[in-house]
Amino acid sequence: MTALARWILTWVAVMVLFGVIDAGWITWVVLPSYRAELGDAMASTIDPVAVGLFYLLYCAGLTYFGVAPQCSDRPFWGRVANGALYGLFTYATWALTFKVVMEAASWSLVANDILWGAFICAVTTAIGTWTYARYIAGLHRKEPT
Repeated sequence: MTALARWILTWVAVMVLFGVIDAGWITWVVLPSYRAELGDAMASTIDPVAVGLFYLLYCAGLTYFGVAPQCSDRPFWGRVANGALYGLFTYATWALTFKVVMEAASWSLVANDILWGAFICAVTTAIGTWTYARYIAGLHRKEPT
């Protein structure tokens, strides 16, 4: 298996991990909090295209900057720290921009989003890195000489 194929397989694993964890957070924490604070300002349904694009692009970034299967010499905790920082900065960009344009958004909501971003990306990176090392990295065969 090529390095690119292993990277893509890792990306898919990261999308699954991130999606499963994020679905619980959105269902039990985000939607009730946002509804309580924003009410009618929220969309009545989700946009599946936007959801799909978000997970594809966001998880590609998390795979590249966090799990980093292309960097064989990066230590586990360095990867987790990079994943957490990726989540912190990206979720802060979203949450602070959201606060700028939505008067009803509280600082508590903003802080929760930012902390969640750092947490979910650290956890996803840790599990994704373990999954890569345990199951994906060894999927290449040595070419005969």
